[in-house]
Amino acid sequence: PNDERTRAVDMPPKKKREVEEGGVADLPAAAGAGEGTRDSNDDDAIEPAKKKPAKKPNVELPDVIPQSDAPRTEPPGSTPPGAKRFKAISWNVAGLRALLDKNSHTLRRIADVESPDVICVQEHKLQDVHVDDAVRRLGEILPEYRTVKFAVSTAKKGYSGVAILARAPLATASASSPREREPDKPDKPDKPDKPAARQGTLLGFVKKAPASSLTAADGAAKQRREPHPVPAEGPGHAGELLRVVEGMGDYRPGYTDEGRALTLEFDAFNLVFTYVPNSGQKLERLEYRLKKWDVDFRAYLRHLDGETRGKPVIVGGDLNVGHLDEDIYNVDAPHTKKQCGLTPEERASWTRTLEEVRLVDTFRAFHPNARGWYSYWSGRAGNKPRNRGLRLDYFAASERIAAGAGGGVRVVDSFVLDKLVAEASDHAPVGITLALD
Repeated sequence: PNDERTRAVDMPPKKKREVEEGGVADLPAAAGAGEGTRDSNDDDAIEPAKKKPAKKPNVELPDVIPQSDAPRTEPPGSTPPGAKRFKAISWNVAGLRALLDKNSHTLRRIADVESPDVICVQEHKLQDVHVDDAVRRLGEILPEYRTVKFAVSTAKKGYSGVAILARAPLATASASSPREREPDKPDKPDKPDKPAARQGTLLGFVKKAPASSLTAADGAAKQRREPHPVPAEGPGHAGELLRVVEGMGDYRPGYTDEGRALTLEFDAFNLVFTYVPNSGQKLERLEYRLKKWDVDFRAYLRHLDGETRGKPVIVGGDLNVGHLDEDIYNVDAPHTKKQCGLTPEERASWTRTLEEVRLVDTFRAFHPNARGWYSYWSGRAGNKPRNRGLRLDYFAASERIAAGAGGGVRVVDSFVLDKLVAEASDHAPVGITLALD
């Protein structure tokens, strides 16, 4: 009765044959057997049952993400008398033509309230043939910005693109600069398909704009800009704008086809504006982002400091990365780490850039404990009213000027303009103010 073979009579035919042939049948477990038990012939100690790791509890988010205080250290109108300041604004406009058609007043508002020396827009989505008209319209809205440069995508239509508007005139042209426009020689009307140049000074376009082309909105914009005459020739507080370089210049050729970077060299510093490649909804460009763009851009920034005899570097733009947990409204959600710009690899790569180039995230330097400060909100999800956003737009600066040891250049303010032009884009402008001692 103790022979297990006698139990084969109760088995299915297949199991019965295995037993009869001398095999070991998969017999039913004895009552009470299972995890945490041992076989009768096992002399080892009983092992406790292994438990699956507990799932991380879901974090309940408030309906509206609260925003802590992050007061500006030098808001508009608070600059000490006689102090020299340089201010730059960066803004992903998600399409410049749409902005000019529907919300052109937002650019004027930024200029009126903040009076920046340079405005950079990312993701303008223009092609070469659109630049002439954009330059003319920008000149009507912002005539005090004398120099405009465009980097456009030639790899894909309606994609990417960076443009800058600067108060200072460009001192000299450079072979590495975007193509020059000749304001006094407009394209002939019988050749509409000829590609337009990417840049130029604004004054020529302002003078040539025919009165009949002004719409009612343009007329209102003209009235708003009357208190802002074009300044006289001469360098601003930052000195001369020596050159503007597209892409990564000659140091890393081949980065002009997507229109992702413009570098402005001033007397006292380098100002780099960029729209960093998105790794894609399915992370299809993650490898390109990490192993190509990030690597070369990091090397380019290090090179800039040496090439220009130790001038500090400021990097601004849509960097397409949520760096710290505080920069991501739903950082604990399981899917977050699989989203473009929020993968652990991308976040670590930006950390590496900060460390190797010796840069400082200037907003975090002034507001290390700030919460609820974002620069992007999904329009599709309707996240702006609930402040469910990400901080993807930054200004980073060389450690020495962030610490006030930059040989006459120091960072005195860094800010997010999340309420100034909230209606115009899914991104908010960000800014930086430098003291030039």
